[in-house]
Formats: sequence, C-alpha cells, structure tokens
Amino acid sequence: MPTCPECKGKMDYQYNIRKYVCQACGLALNKNDIEDDWDDIRFKESEQEKKEKRNQEYKDWYFKKK
Repeated sequence: MPTCPECKGKMDYQYNIRKYVCQACGLALNKNDIEDDWDDIRFKESEQEKKEKRNQEYKDWYFKKK
C-alpha cells in the first residue's frame, strides 16, 4: 500500500475513481503520480544533502588552523 507524498499517511485504492486516496489528508493520485512525487521528494532531499555537505566542507576549510 503506498504512502502519501504530502503527509505520509496510508493511501487506499478507490475503484470508482481509479485513484489512490490518502486516509489522512484526502489527496487523490494515480500510481504514476505517486511515484513521480516521491522521486521529486528524493531528488530535493539529495540536493539539500549535497548543499549541506558542501557548506560543512567550506566551514571545515575556513576554520582550519593554519
């Protein structure tokens, strides 16, 4: 069962509308939209991690004793 990309709640498939609907927030998406949203979230997280690592490396270099 997929999880909601917005609130991380459980999603149930609704046959009458042919979409997954979140039990918590009511978001309705098809399977492809859910996968695309999670891919976007993972990409944003990886970009944020890269930025934080780059900032930490700069701080380490800047404050290194000379």
